Amino acid sequence: MFCNKCGQELFDNTNVCSNCGNQLNNFKTPGSPVESQHKVPKCTCCGYIGEWKLEPVLRTMDIIIGIILLFIGVMPGIIYISVVALIRSNKDNRAKICPQCKGRNLWTFIY
Repeated sequence: MFCNKCGQELFDNTNVCSNCGNQLNNFKTPGSPVESQHKVPKCTCCGYIGEWKLEPVLRTMDIIIGIILLFIGVMPGIIYISVVALIRSNKDNRAKICPQCKGRNLWTFIY
């Protein structure tokens, strides 16, 4: 669970945030969902809390690889670009980027 004020990751049975001192009045009891969980992860680089940007569907690296494969043969380049675009069209398959420091947190892919 996360603090709903600062985004610090906390143990499930915590009543007070160890980072900011926020009182968590909706703490988890057995069998009840936690309403105060922080939905957006906190950046471990700069501490930013908020909406994160998504990587574009086709990154510069993907376009360069596609162009190189087009010189080798037309079909490998087309297949590569198509498969990458199809896989990365799902937002869960793209990295989430902190808009403040441009950092990427590994655990943001899980949540």
